Amino acid sequence: MRPHGDFPQAPRPLARRIAALGLDIAAIARSEPSIFGDLRQRCTTCRFLDRCARDLNSDPAGPMRYCPNGEVLNFLTEAWWLRTLL
Repeated sequence: MRPHGDFPQAPRPLARRIAALGLDIAAIARSEPSIFGDLRQRCTTCRFLDRCARDLNSDPAGPMRYCPNGEVLNFLTEAWWLRTLL
């Protein structure tokens, strides 16, 4: 599922949200493939895509309380920054 080298396929809202949070989508897909697959699946079947699109346009790294991936993305963001400190 990697049409362009190491860049994994992801729904556009997920890719934009990951980038806005300062995460590396390719690194997540490579190091945590099952988590990335779950993120992709939840985004694909999400019923809040319209709200997500609006939020991505106004505040891409803003709160994601409605997002089924919100908790995981917040955890990855915190874990990502901790790794850079070690």
